[in-house]
Amino acid sequence: MKIFYSQFLIVFFIGISNAQINFEHSYTNTSGSSGNLYSFNTSSGLFYYTKQSNNISIYDENHNFTQDIPIIPGCEILFITDKLFNNDDNVEIVVRKSRNVTEQNPYALYTTWDIFILDNQGSTIHTFFDRKYPHVVKNSLGEYKLIVDAIGSCGGCTYSYNYVYDVYGLPGTLSIDQQSSILDNKIIGYPIPTKKLLTLTNVIPDANKKIEIYDISGKKVAETKIIIEDSEAKIDVSSLQSGVYICRYDDKSIKFIKE
Repeated sequence: MKIFYSQFLIVFFIGISNAQINFEHSYTNTSGSSGNLYSFNTSSGLFYYTKQSNNISIYDENHNFTQDIPIIPGCEILFITDKLFNNDDNVEIVVRKSRNVTEQNPYALYTTWDIFILDNQGSTIHTFFDRKYPHVVKNSLGEYKLIVDAIGSCGGCTYSYNYVYDVYGLPGTLSIDQQSSILDNKIIGYPIPTKKLLTLTNVIPDANKKIEIYDISGKKVAETKIIIEDSEAKIDVSSLQSGVYICRYDDKSIKFIKE
């Protein structure tokens, strides 16, 4: 056993050596979290950034410094992109920040969040008040949508407000690399709750496939075809009784509420 283990370690380290993992550069952040990617793709290539409390520093793919951008103090960076919110080559930064937070209980029910889009000078382009989660999706026509919602949870508790989704059409485009890092690879539906039609994003209509609907016990209660209306994919759920359901299409799913 010891001989086998030693041989395994030798092979393991030889494998790492043959893989030629080369150290390139080390960055230091004074603000941020270990979950951040600290890189982003643009139409000009890959970039890295470091975050301080009041600004971020941008570096190109060769680790050369390019610029400092002031940001809202204490905000959380969600993603950085270009050519999505407009057609120029300048980057836009999507951030969010909480407000009305008490030191004694930072996860209280009355905590709220705002989302901001900043330009490459740190100026605010747009603010989404009382919204926490942004999703970038693409419809079957290749058009990009920004969906922002106020759904959140704090440990075992749930925010007291209803499910709220706002949908915005975006004028720009994304490169293939940007799509892989920014687009949500899941179905997003709105409005929730709904009485009749549920609009779905990230769904490419296929006449040979049907959307399956299950109740919360896992029982299939309906199959339906996608309706194309105003260039959007929708399903009619008006025949369902009031309750919580799961909509499944291929390997994607979404939970929704029928009023």
